[in-house]
Amino acid sequence: MSKYFRRAMVGVGLIVLLAACQNLGTKLIFNGAELYYTPRVTSAEAAKLGAYLVDHKFTDGTRKTLQLDKQGGVYQFRMVAEKPGIERDKTYGEIFQWLGLDLSERVFGDAKVELHICDQGMKTLRIFPQRVLGKKVMVNKSKIYYTSTVTAQEAQKLSDFLLKNGYNGDEPVIYQLNKKGATYEFLLSVKKGLDQDPKVISMMKNLAKAMSKQVFHGAEVDIHLCDEFLHTIRVVIVI
Repeated sequence: MSKYFRRAMVGVGLIVLLAACQNLGTKLIFNGAELYYTPRVTSAEAAKLGAYLVDHKFTDGTRKTLQLDKQGGVYQFRMVAEKPGIERDKTYGEIFQWLGLDLSERVFGDAKVELHICDQGMKTLRIFPQRVLGKKVMVNKSKIYYTSTVTAQEAQKLSDFLLKNGYNGDEPVIYQLNKKGATYEFLLSVKKGLDQDPKVISMMKNLAKAMSKQVFHGAEVDIHLCDEFLHTIRVVIVI
């Protein structure tokens, strides 16, 4: 997920604000980045966010101004956009939503997170809520998100199946399990072009058959090959 953070920071150049002229909150400094937090946020929460920024190599010694706030149980991570129109860019919008999900899980204990892209006066230009994929179970370092159409028991059984069949590599992968009618949908991201590879398609068909038999009591399973944002680019159907 850190790739989304790095890409977000390429598109959102952060400008140093005249903080003394604004009531941004208490200031912490992380390798040049100035992170302000309001009274609605604890110093421990702000410090944890700062550690995340350092770990993801956002703090590079140059001055940047950020703010962390909380409204109605939702954390607001505020950044100033230097690149004009970035808040209207569809791709960056996707990136900001995935970044919000990562912050929710890694920093804020699964609480809701919004990213606010702001002007130089720290006025919000656009709000990006985190991506919502459902509840989750783990497969080693990977995650299976499952929607409300799927039970926790079904998601856990799928996790056990993937572990048993070697889908437990060291690199974290994001999956999603959904159900439409009587058909289960298993979503996974693939590299560009693999959705056209006959060997990959054959392997996915075999995977769907095995899932149907070993996990879902013979129910139909469709494999959704997706882009990096988990949007379907091809559905593999077993006929």
